[in-house]
Amino acid sequence: STAASCNLDVNCYSTVNDQGQNIANAVARVVFTSTGGTFLCLGTLLADRADSGIPYFLTANHCISTASEASSVQTTWFYQSSACNSATQSASTQTLLSGATLLATYTNNDMTLLRLNDQPPSGAVYAGWYWDNVGDRYSAIHYPKGDWKKISFGVEDDLYSCDLSSGEEFSCKLSTTGGYLGFTVDKGVLEGGSSGSGIFKDNTYLVGTLT
Repeated sequence: STAASCNLDVNCYSTVNDQGQNIANAVARVVFTSTGGTFLCLGTLLADRADSGIPYFLTANHCISTASEASSVQTTWFYQSSACNSATQSASTQTLLSGATLLATYTNNDMTLLRLNDQPPSGAVYAGWYWDNVGDRYSAIHYPKGDWKKISFGVEDDLYSCDLSSGEEFSCKLSTTGGYLGFTVDKGVLEGGSSGSGIFKDNTYLVGTLT
């Protein structure tokens, strides 16, 4: 109950794709240790072209950007209600404690790619990738303020070019070649603590992460 009441419970909406996979199960809550304390973020389990099952995990650079932070990672899967708007937690919730290996991290597009040291639990979904188009509708699956899994819906309004100006503040401008998607939420809401979580097309393809 830490998230605002206007958030939407993910279990009240279909997140199953035409292959029968529940794309909400690609997103996990992340706890990690950094200078100054312990923090919450999110990440998405990614498939590769070989469908190898290697647990590649995408999150935000402003969450995790060093090998030390990566090694401290704990991921919690199926952290959600047991049913639509239920006050009880899912019995499937599992936490993995073995950390991750840092593979790549970039400030300019706020991304970090990890390889989890534990294999994700049974039922976790490896998300595919898809490029975006202005006007496409997407869903964001996230853990606002570390609360149970929520969902928001919206549309890509344009492409932007963004630069980190100071601390965690971004300066953005419209750009047809920009690497950031403008995501306008029209159902649900996004809050702090949702950074690094996935934005999906057709309950199948990851098109970006929240920053």
